[in-house]
Amino acid sequence: MLYSPNVYYNWKPLTQYLKNRARQWKILTPEFNLAAVLVVVFTVGTLAGWPPFATILALQDDIKAVAARKYGEPPYGHAELSALKVFARKTGLNLKDALKALAASGFEVTGPEQSLQEVASANGVSPQTIYNAMMDAPSAAALQSREMPDTPPPGTGNLTLEDFSRQYDLDAALLIEALKTRGLEARADMSLKTIAAANKRSPVEIYDLLRSIAPAPPAG
Repeated sequence: MLYSPNVYYNWKPLTQYLKNRARQWKILTPEFNLAAVLVVVFTVGTLAGWPPFATILALQDDIKAVAARKYGEPPYGHAELSALKVFARKTGLNLKDALKALAASGFEVTGPEQSLQEVASANGVSPQTIYNAMMDAPSAAALQSREMPDTPPPGTGNLTLEDFSRQYDLDAALLIEALKTRGLEARADMSLKTIAAANKRSPVEIYDLLRSIAPAPPAG
């Protein structure tokens, strides 16, 4: 059984707060009732989307969107801390060609053990810039064959529609128009997760929809 030592050794003093002057247990005190009401109001208000709770949540989303536009949307959580070789494996990139692409872009890399953040700091750029340079590796694109798999790869939901389109050699503007004809709102700087949330869909549904409207890659 798990317990806190502080609670165990201070159990008697703690229980005194739950008793009145007559040494009778009294849990439903005015303070307790007020706290319970506040918890219920905040919980229901947040789930129901009542103002000002909905406004605070919307502000949080706006702050995230601004940060994503400024610094870029990572393909998965804390991707900038991953070693280059780990990042390449998780994103389906060819490590050898990605390193060549970084060198061709003028970025100094000491080895695949460096993280994106370390490479970015050493070259005075953002991790997103390093990521974009790695994505420009021609044979990495060939490896992905520009064909969308049946199920979204890890981190796809964090890609902006612009990055997603570039990854599969698609036209973001055409995808946005195709989504609009289906009653869905989207922007190139929105991640697939954000598009899904804005349209009350799941990220997998958005991916499947994009896959259905994307033109098939040329045979060859």
